[in-house]
Amino acid sequence: MIRKVTDSTPADPAVSVIILSYRSRAYIDAAIAGVLEQNTRFGVQIVLSDDASDDGTADICRRYRDRYPDKITLIEHSANVGTQRNFLDAHARCKGRYIAMCDADDYWCDSRKLQTMVDFMDANPDFAICFHRVINSYEADGTKSLSNGGQKPVSTLADLCRANFITNCSSLFRRGCCPEAPGWMADIVLCDYAMHLVNATHGKIKYFAKPMAVYRKHSSSQWVGDAGEAKRLGHAVAVREKALDLLQGLPEREIMLKNYTDNAIALISALRAEGADADAATTALMRRRPDLDAAEIDRLIALRRASRPRQSAIRKALTSARKAASRLMPLPRPSSKFRIDG
Repeated sequence: MIRKVTDSTPADPAVSVIILSYRSRAYIDAAIAGVLEQNTRFGVQIVLSDDASDDGTADICRRYRDRYPDKITLIEHSANVGTQRNFLDAHARCKGRYIAMCDADDYWCDSRKLQTMVDFMDANPDFAICFHRVINSYEADGTKSLSNGGQKPVSTLADLCRANFITNCSSLFRRGCCPEAPGWMADIVLCDYAMHLVNATHGKIKYFAKPMAVYRKHSSSQWVGDAGEAKRLGHAVAVREKALDLLQGLPEREIMLKNYTDNAIALISALRAEGADADAATTALMRRRPDLDAAEIDRLIALRRASRPRQSAIRKALTSARKAASRLMPLPRPSSKFRIDG
């Protein structure tokens, strides 16, 4: 399935950065430049994996590979293999002690990001993951927000089982925790949450409050643009089902079971609201939760619908004011020194 792999990078970089691309012509230049401008005392390998893009993305990737052959490992797929397989192939090519992520439509905006994170991880071997705050950029209306309000400086596997609070483009983790990505990741869409859960079984999670990346939210991104609430919830349920197997025998499994149940109830409710068949989702939930019968599931769905928070008029006004103000704030950009396509 892989047409070509080009790799002239050194054998021992400290960090490998995975950039997955598919039809990312308008964005990928910034994603690559944000990594190239990192100011580090160590080597960095960029694992750039393109999933048979047909919009010119692959040409941009090759131009960067040709200009920076000692930094970029380029994987070119001859046919579209999907996000999961693309991630697994990229992970297998990583050489660094650490792996960082940056999707092709996001970018890093702090040239000290990698050095800051690696310094912490080198000094704290009991941590498996670190991540940071990001700037959320909503391209539909030009508004912005900051992620992770109220985030704890240190989190654990138990916290991650309650919710995925790690934005993909902000994460860095030890490759040694999971030298080979589990094959079951090919069966799910949300590989980032799965990878964080696997790594968090090996150590704690550090949070940096400084925003060091921009997370673009737009209609063509896989998660934001994915059609329908039920489909998105289906992805969420699928990764949590795998997590229940991963956590077998660990006390954190009970926390994940509640998380899974909440998402499964939301999925069944969404399927019913869309007029779709919810029998398979209901059966799957009852298999994982034999204490639940059809009547109890109906009760939980009704309770969920009744308990949805209603935003007050004051809160709506404050949110609108924040959004309006955010439009006036310019986004940080990677240095033009490293950009070759705009």
